[in-house]
Amino acid sequence: MILLLPVLSIQLIVGFAILQRYHDRSTRQMVDGIVPQLTHVLDRVGRGDSPSAATLDALGFAVEMPGQAGLDAGDRRRIYDVTGRVVIASLRRSITGTRSINLEAADGKTVVLTADTPGGLVQISFPRARVSAANAHQPLTIIVIASLTLMFIAYCFLRNQLRPVLRLAAASDAFGRGEVIDLKLAGASEVRSATQSFLDMRDRIESHAKQRTEFLLRMSHDLKTPLSRIRYGLSLLDDSDDARDLLRDVDLMDGMITESLEFARNGAKEGYQAVDPVALVQDVVTAASLAGQSITCRIDGSPHAVMMRRASMRRAVENLVSNAANYATQCRVTVAESADGLLVSIEDDGPGIAIEDRPIALQSFQRLDKARRAVRGVGLGLGLSIAKDIVTGHGGSLDLDTSPDLGGLRATLRLPMGDMVGPEGLEPPTKAL
Repeated sequence: MILLLPVLSIQLIVGFAILQRYHDRSTRQMVDGIVPQLTHVLDRVGRGDSPSAATLDALGFAVEMPGQAGLDAGDRRRIYDVTGRVVIASLRRSITGTRSINLEAADGKTVVLTADTPGGLVQISFPRARVSAANAHQPLTIIVIASLTLMFIAYCFLRNQLRPVLRLAAASDAFGRGEVIDLKLAGASEVRSATQSFLDMRDRIESHAKQRTEFLLRMSHDLKTPLSRIRYGLSLLDDSDDARDLLRDVDLMDGMITESLEFARNGAKEGYQAVDPVALVQDVVTAASLAGQSITCRIDGSPHAVMMRRASMRRAVENLVSNAANYATQCRVTVAESADGLLVSIEDDGPGIAIEDRPIALQSFQRLDKARRAVRGVGLGLGLSIAKDIVTGHGGSLDLDTSPDLGGLRATLRLPMGDMVGPEGLEPPTKAL
C-alpha cells in the first residue's frame, strides 16, 4: 500500500490535471472554429433566407424552427461529460440569444443548439465531434491501465522480496516454540544478512542448550554411581534410625538429580502430533489414582484433538498434579474448550499461593515455603517452571489463581484455538520453508 497508493494517486491527479487543461483548450479552439458558421446560419434563417440543403449538408447542420413547444428546458449534459461544460460555456458566450444546448441527443453524439432569432426560435443540430475531441477519457484510461500494470509488476517483485522476510518470521516463531526448520538465504542483501544473523544466533542457542543438557547428563551419571554405592552400603547396615535417615537423604538426593534432568531435557526436540487431550489427562489421573492420590477428572463438552508434543504436555500436567499431591489432600482436573482454546485446570484444597508470590512460583528453582520443603521431601522448585515452559512453547500460557470450589490453588493450562484440529484432517502447525 505504501508503494501503490502514492503512485496511483500521483498518476491520477497529474494525468487528470494535464488532460483536463488540454481538452479545455482544444475544446475552446474547436468551438471558436464553428461559431462563425453557426452565427451565419442563424442570421440567414432569422431573416427568412435559409441556406441551401447542399450548404447545410456541407456544414453538417440540420436546421429546424420548432417554436415554443419544442424548446428544451435548459442545458443538458451527462455528468461524466468532462468537455461538455466547456462546450456549453463557449457557445453561450459566443452566440447571442442562445436559449438551450442539449449534449445528450443521439446518445451524446449530436449537439442541439436552440437560439432566439428575429424570425423565431431556431434549432441547429450538428455532430459533437465538431466541437470536442472524441473519447476524451481514453488518454486518462490508458494512463490508469498502464499505471496499474506497472504497479502489479512492481508488486510481484516486492512480494518476491518480502517472501524471505516472511520465512524468517515463521522460522523465528517456530524456533520460539522449540521447532527447528530449514531456512535458506534468499532475497535482497539486507534480508540475507538478517537471515544469516538469525541462523548464527540459532546455532549458538542450540549449542548452548546442548552443552547444558550434556553437562547435566554427565553430572547425573557421575552422581548416581556413588549414590548407588552409598545406598548399597547403607542397606548392609543394621536397621537403625541413623541408617533410615541416611537412606532417606540418599533418596532425596536421587530425586533432586532426577528433577534436574527433567528440567534439562525439557528443551529436547519432540515432534508435534494430534493428541486427544481428554485421553491424555485421563491417563495422568489414572496413574495418580493408582499411586494413592485422591484425584477426580471432569470433562466439559467435547474438546477437539490438539497438535502438541505429547510427552512434554503430559509432563506438564503430571508436574501440576504432583504439586497438588504434595500440598493437598484432594485434586480435581478439568478439561474444557472455550473461545480462547483448550483449558486444562488442576485444582486442589491445599494452602494455595499468595497473589504476590505467584510470579515467583513460576520461576526456576523457587520454593516459597522452606518448612514444607523439609517435610515434603523431594523438590527443587522446578515443577511449575517446567510446566510453564512447556505450555509457553506451545503458544499458550499457565495461569495461577484460587480455586473457587476447593479453596486451594488452581493452575490453568491454556492452549490457543489455532492449534486445535478437527477429526477430518490434521496438519502440523509449522512446515519446512
